[in-house]
Amino acid sequence: MASLRDTVKDYQDELRDGIAWVAFWKQGRSWNAEYFHLDMDDTLYPEDRSRLEEIKSIDPAAVILNGYYCGHLGEDMSLDELTAGVRYHYENSMNDIDGFIGAHDDRLPPEVIEEARAAAHEAGLPFSEKPYRDGEDFNPYVFDGSMSIEDFELMHRMIEKERSEQMAEPILSGYLSNLGKYTEGRPAGEWVTFPTTAEHLKEVFDRIGIDFKHYEEWHFTEFQSTIPGLTEHLSEYSHPDELNYLGKLLEMQFDDDREKFIAAIEYGDHADSLQDIINLAQNLDCYWIYPSVHNEEEYGRYLVDELEEPELPEEAKKYFMYEEYGRDASINDDGMFTEKGYIYNNRNTFTEWYDGRDVPEEYRVTPQPPQRSIPDPEKVEMDAAAPGQRTAQTAEQPQEPRPVIPIVLTSEKPAEKLKEITDRLEQGIAELFDSERYREYLKVMSKFHNYSFNNTLLIAMQRPDATLVAGFNAWKNKFNRYVKKGEKGIQIIAPAPIKEVEEREKIDKDTGLVVLNENGEPEMERVEYVVPRFRLTTVFDVSQTDGEPIPSLEVNELTASVKDYALLTAAIEQVSPVPMRFDEIEGDAKGYYSDADKEICIQTGMGESQTIKTMIHEVAHAMLHNSDLMKQRGEEKDRLTKETEAESIAFTVCSALGIDTSDYSFPYVASWASGKEMKELKDSMDTIRLTAADFLEDLEAAVEERSAERMTAMQYAEKLITDKEQGKTIFDDEQRNLIVNFAFKLDDRAATEELVNGIAAALAEDDKEEVNRLMYEAQEKIENLPDGMIGLSEMHDYGYRKDDVLPLTKEGAREWHRLGERIYPLFRDGTAGDYVSQEEIEQHDGIFGIKADAWDAILLEQREDYAENEYARPDFKLTVINREQALRLYDEGKQIYLVHISPWPILVTAREEIERGSDTFQIAIADLEQERNMTEQENMLLYGSEKQFGIYQITERDPEHDYRFMGLDYVEKKGMTVARADYDLIYAAPLTEKDTLDGIYERFNIQRPADFTGHSLSVSDVVVLNDGSTVKAYYVDSIGFAELPEFFKERNMDLQKENLLNEELQEIEIFDKPGLFSNGRLRDEEVPKGLYRYDLRGSDYDPGQPITVEKNVVVNHAASVLMAEELDLGADGRLELGEEGLNFTGAELTVREFMEEQQQKRSGLIHGDSDHIAVEGHIGTWYAVDETEIGGEKFFLLEHEEHGDMAACVAVNEQGKLVAEDLWNGFDEDFQEAVQKYLSEKWNMPKKEDVVSEIIEKAAPVPDNSAQDYSDVPVYYEPFSYAKENDEVDLYRTSYRLNSECKQAIHEAIADNYDGMYLGDDAVDQVVRQYGMERVGYILANTLHHKSYDGRFSHSNKEWAEQVSTPEHNADRMTFRTDWVVDSHPAILDGFVTMFRKELDAQKEQEQPFVKQFYVVENLQAAPLRIERFGNLDDAMSQYQELPNHYMKALGVEKNPDPLPGSLDVLQCRNGIDTIVEDYKTVPGWDNPYIQNHVVQPLQGALAVQDVELAYELPDAYFHIQTCEDGFDYTLYNKDFTERDGGILETDGDKSVQEAMTELLAEFGCDAAQGRIMDAAELREQADMVAEQQAEVLKEKLAAERPAPEETLSFYVAECLEFTFAGEFHDHLTMEEALEAYDKIPSERMNADKCIGFCIEEDGGFVGMYELVVNDKVQRENINSINYFRDDKLVQQAIFDMEKLMAARQQSKEQERSSTKKSVLDALRSLKAKKQEQPAQEQPKPQKGKKRGDIEL
Repeated sequence: MASLRDTVKDYQDELRDGIAWVAFWKQGRSWNAEYFHLDMDDTLYPEDRSRLEEIKSIDPAAVILNGYYCGHLGEDMSLDELTAGVRYHYENSMNDIDGFIGAHDDRLPPEVIEEARAAAHEAGLPFSEKPYRDGEDFNPYVFDGSMSIEDFELMHRMIEKERSEQMAEPILSGYLSNLGKYTEGRPAGEWVTFPTTAEHLKEVFDRIGIDFKHYEEWHFTEFQSTIPGLTEHLSEYSHPDELNYLGKLLEMQFDDDREKFIAAIEYGDHADSLQDIINLAQNLDCYWIYPSVHNEEEYGRYLVDELEEPELPEEAKKYFMYEEYGRDASINDDGMFTEKGYIYNNRNTFTEWYDGRDVPEEYRVTPQPPQRSIPDPEKVEMDAAAPGQRTAQTAEQPQEPRPVIPIVLTSEKPAEKLKEITDRLEQGIAELFDSERYREYLKVMSKFHNYSFNNTLLIAMQRPDATLVAGFNAWKNKFNRYVKKGEKGIQIIAPAPIKEVEEREKIDKDTGLVVLNENGEPEMERVEYVVPRFRLTTVFDVSQTDGEPIPSLEVNELTASVKDYALLTAAIEQVSPVPMRFDEIEGDAKGYYSDADKEICIQTGMGESQTIKTMIHEVAHAMLHNSDLMKQRGEEKDRLTKETEAESIAFTVCSALGIDTSDYSFPYVASWASGKEMKELKDSMDTIRLTAADFLEDLEAAVEERSAERMTAMQYAEKLITDKEQGKTIFDDEQRNLIVNFAFKLDDRAATEELVNGIAAALAEDDKEEVNRLMYEAQEKIENLPDGMIGLSEMHDYGYRKDDVLPLTKEGAREWHRLGERIYPLFRDGTAGDYVSQEEIEQHDGIFGIKADAWDAILLEQREDYAENEYARPDFKLTVINREQALRLYDEGKQIYLVHISPWPILVTAREEIERGSDTFQIAIADLEQERNMTEQENMLLYGSEKQFGIYQITERDPEHDYRFMGLDYVEKKGMTVARADYDLIYAAPLTEKDTLDGIYERFNIQRPADFTGHSLSVSDVVVLNDGSTVKAYYVDSIGFAELPEFFKERNMDLQKENLLNEELQEIEIFDKPGLFSNGRLRDEEVPKGLYRYDLRGSDYDPGQPITVEKNVVVNHAASVLMAEELDLGADGRLELGEEGLNFTGAELTVREFMEEQQQKRSGLIHGDSDHIAVEGHIGTWYAVDETEIGGEKFFLLEHEEHGDMAACVAVNEQGKLVAEDLWNGFDEDFQEAVQKYLSEKWNMPKKEDVVSEIIEKAAPVPDNSAQDYSDVPVYYEPFSYAKENDEVDLYRTSYRLNSECKQAIHEAIADNYDGMYLGDDAVDQVVRQYGMERVGYILANTLHHKSYDGRFSHSNKEWAEQVSTPEHNADRMTFRTDWVVDSHPAILDGFVTMFRKELDAQKEQEQPFVKQFYVVENLQAAPLRIERFGNLDDAMSQYQELPNHYMKALGVEKNPDPLPGSLDVLQCRNGIDTIVEDYKTVPGWDNPYIQNHVVQPLQGALAVQDVELAYELPDAYFHIQTCEDGFDYTLYNKDFTERDGGILETDGDKSVQEAMTELLAEFGCDAAQGRIMDAAELREQADMVAEQQAEVLKEKLAAERPAPEETLSFYVAECLEFTFAGEFHDHLTMEEALEAYDKIPSERMNADKCIGFCIEEDGGFVGMYELVVNDKVQRENINSINYFRDDKLVQQAIFDMEKLMAARQQSKEQERSSTKKSVLDALRSLKAKKQEQPAQEQPKPQKGKKRGDIEL
């Protein structure tokens, strides 16, 4: 129970300073208090408001007070006055909590919230109460009930719209044209914006007639782009896939990349083709651009002023020729000035990501020719016009969808409505037959020729879409139409008979005989006859002509849009009695019903109304004209009747749905009628009406069902809740919000409905336990999603509806990719891309996915003892490598493993897994060592001083770049280079005199050494010779050898990186970010991937003192650092370190060790020093106390950080997966059993139980500590929390381990020394010798505590255990440390305890009983003596040290009276020096181990480290000495207490104060033996008093000698006139000195004005100061505005003199400028010449501040 005074005492500082508000309340009889701070706007933080409301509920009379604002309180009040003030407020209800909350509550009243809601809705915005109600932002991805369902969905639609708009700006567009129609002179095309989708491009193809039947080719006739110059590099035959690839790359560019891309296109070195531009967009890091530079002069100024290349003095810049310098630099750079700035190629490697052949799958959008579906005309009912009629072709002239024109019906009853619709159908068709249109149609149709079957085939082969054809003249003369220019005719066969005349014998018609002439000869006559002949002729289709329209009964295809189109199509499919599919159908048919296959097929690519009508038409066929059903009904119908019924039902149903199909249906039915009487329609009218009514009824039900399905997940959940409650509230807000959030995240209607029903049923039964269970399981399912920021409904709304992946935001994708999982980009078209790299994650603007089966495996690993199959489990130790190393070693055939969240690393099976994976991987240590050994062998070859030769041969490579066994000419001809990366070192040996190139070639072809594993030395191999001084590489060519000077260039660079990895550097932190510190300068090319290099700049005054972090520092380079993560250098490219920015940890690590350590931290692996570990299924956090390794896997024993050894331990693996729990005995049998189960389930192999048991048996720890002596290691009794707080974790863990070993040693000692009857005498000794009496006693007492219930332990032993101090022995905590309980037989163990106690008693008889207590005497020379007694040495020594050293004080021991009492001084202060009194050595019985070990040794240790202050009186002086950091501080005083001498005597700690004093006094000619101790404080006081008196005398003397006071004027110079402390400052100057100092300060060094000022002093005191010159201008007007200065003669004279000096200074400068211009230019030329003379490697361009290539923002 706390009193009010005690409570106020704890908070008195807060009450006095008035900064915080303190709440006081009573709970029972106890007072409580807590302080609160207001926000910057004087309002309460939400959590503080909640806490105050909680306090108010505990004590309604609670008050909250502030010492500044509340009366009866104040900063000068005592504790009792403050207590009285608090009580006054409490008892008088002043400053109660309600009033305080009301005054400082930032929440708005409900009416204001409602006004805000209305305003938001009026503006079309979503509204959340959370910011107004709680003052907190809401999570847009979690439904928390602070906004309505409608607002939540509106917010997500707006988020989605914003995402879409960001990608909506067109970057690249092309006019895609049908090449076939273009060549025919009737172009058809459409603009396409890139990037696009496959669906959209398919629609464009359909609209422009590219159907892969008649037209298959396309081209681009024009391009448009917001990027200047881009379209000039595109051709008409550019492929849409490549354009889409480029468009997607451009869409992902940021603004600065876009500017550089535009400039790079104009630069033109990689812009010759679309392939080049695609690669250019991905290689912008190969260019540097300066946006602010547009000409040569600006470039010169940028180099000199910004980059300081060269670094010029300010005076020289005035005469520098910037334009000439910029011109030379741009020529040297090979750069170009563009509208976007100056750009040039920085010679970085240009990577060809796209080879011009295969566009990545995710960018392919071009439609492929479809597999056509050709129905059997004899077996299907087609939705097609009757023979002789045609359907209007809409592909040639695409029409915009027309709005729906509803049919207005006057009837109200459904049956009457259907009759009204069918009557209209009959009337419409009748009007068509009686119309002039029909008569004109018949008249015109009679003019067309009926072509033969063969000609019909010829027409169809040349123009499949031909309808009405005629010759050129026929179109002109009969139809007043003309063939379009450029049209190609259709070739057909036309009859072309010829007439011939032949003389033949004349035949008598009557007799049939030859007529003879008068000569009796046959009479001849000329007979004309026709010989049949054929010729090719040309005809043209109506579509190839223009002119007067052709009247027709054509069926016009419907193009109107339909409301809820998707809903209707799904409902019709549901109603259909047979399956329905969509496909390409040859010919004019819109669809068909196959009676044989019992299925419906609908033509794709039609308008919405046409598709709906056709679907109903074919369903009507399936309902009425199923041959099996018709046979059962005894019906027979001809084709005319069937088509009339189907189309009439389609018209009737569509009309009821508000869709007007009369333009199609009337001509269609008329075309199938046998005559104007419409017999088929009238006979089927009842069937049509009844079938349409049934169809509509089923359709309405399906639509209603589908509408429910189209509700959003959250709407559906809300509907379920509403339906269940039926006006009565059942669910509370928490349950309602959980249900809605469950629906939103999982998008599973069945599961949502089951959850609603389950909770409702449990609530009805008042089963709270069941309600909690259901809510817990639902919340667990929500939390089991891989990314809590996104749910399945959002993924489905995005467009991806498959269940094979789970959604991730970009942040979630980054994290899971880092953990080794494969991440896939999702697209709105419902597709997923290939798994992506980290860079590709950043480029994708949509959402991502993780495979559902992969996520299930992760959950399984987390919840069960799951592992990979045996074949993927490495049985050897692994180590971490970076991606660069992994790629290189993978290419060399090494096995690489992923760093994976799985318990076992996953073997890499494809190179792309490394390319797209995380930054780190794993490899077997043995493989890495083998690689390093080969590296060492190569190092000896290349860099050793011994003569050696080596043979390199090409490894397996890409066949396209394989030049094995090829001559050098071939390599160069193919554009390849001989690269070290393509080779492996195969052999190395000492180089002898006979080992010439030819000799080596002959030797390795004829007599190859036995240890040579390569193939015979052949063309393309490389021989390296090291003659001890030079190393050269030679290519084995077709003829002879060719030297390769560049062969090891890449190798040397790799070696530099390898050397850096092994270099040991200092570990640092820069603003808490880990890094390494190097005094030398590091380069980027040396730095391993995964680290970031920066330079530290030193100050101008101390270049070795770092002040800023920059990317590159040329001048004042202090050091280079390697950081584990990137630093934000800000807009100006630097990071100020300040006082706290750079910290050295004191550790030194190699770069490799640092990288491995950082990777281990990133991967989250547990190690021996881990703490704050969360364990699944256990509360709180844990720390590692022990570790073991079994089967190649590490396991860690964890202890609870809060409860320590009061709770059982648990065991986990490196990934933190729980393996065993309830462990009270460390890695005991329970642990072994748990590990066996864990590994058995993990390893899937035959007889796995036997194998695992064998592994565990071999791995069981059998420590051999017999030779180890731990007897001097003390027991650590404190818990881990104390050890961690006091930096004693190592002591804790050491003691923990020894306790476990000691327990085992006791068990083994009993087993070894018990013969079945007796326990050997040495049983205790062997354990005590190794672990010491203290630890053995602690373990035995701990065991008896735990087994106090066991009657086999003697009562005396139990009593002894009760007296032993163990952490567990506490009345409030009756739990003991079971892992240190000895498991031997209780009866035998009891004997062991008895033997131990006897040995303990014997030791106590020798030591501890000797001392009874300690005493301290204040002064042995005083009478009477003042003596204080103490129970322990520490308290006695503390009292002794508090006494002054000029007393003869003493510390002694009183012994126990057995056998005789006695006392003896052990420590005395003699003449100020503490001295051990060794009289105890001469007194019998006193010179014993206890006195020596527990009294004398501790006193000697205390004296060695104590601070000493002594003062002595000498015959003619006083001497003072005291310890200090460097040794001893001393002072010698005269007898009048004035200081004679003094200083510091530096020592290394090897001198005592006595020795130091003797040495110093001897130097002064004094004898230390003559000194008499005195009070040091008294001496100091006397000396200080004399010094003050001397100072006063001196002051009076100076005052007497000082002349009469007069006014003086001095001058000062300040680099910054506003803040004189910022920069240089010089004072007490003459005017000339001030002007000289002023000129030396560079004007541009600070962002402020430098100045000269004056300072007036009068009578030695300060009067005033003011600026005299600012920016070279004398401030006469400003000075004279002050009366004092205007009337002061010295000030006015200073103004006059300064104006003269400034005028003369200006004139001198002008003369100097003209005379020095030439000399400056000469100096610059000389400087440039000297640089050119230096070797190229000694001429790095100096850089300062900024780096070449940094983009200027």
